[in-house]
Amino acid sequence: MVGDDRSNVDENANEIKPVSVSRLRAIRKLLSSPDMG
Repeated sequence: MVGDDRSNVDENANEIKPVSVSRLRAIRKLLSSPDMG
């Protein structure tokens, strides 16, 4: 998934901010999940 995003990020540097935020939110949810410990 990261590889696909990087292709777009290289061409659209402005996209990196929203993408990072949405990804960080998803990661935080996963980390908050008891499954991830």
